[in-house]
Amino acid sequence: MIKNGYRITSDRATTALRVRIPGGHLEARHLELIRRIADEYGDGTVHLTTRQGVEIPGIP
Repeated sequence: MIKNGYRITSDRATTALRVRIPGGHLEARHLELIRRIADEYGDGTVHLTTRQGVEIPGIP
């Protein structure tokens, strides 16, 4: 997982974190890490992007 980025959202009180996944392949342990980050820092959801990445919304 490389080249992470924060996204500006319409709600200025929160942001979203996008994680690029080269080739769309990652290990199960990375999915668990993404889940923990979404639960602890985001709103508990993870969105799959059209470019084979993930987005963690709702980060204050």
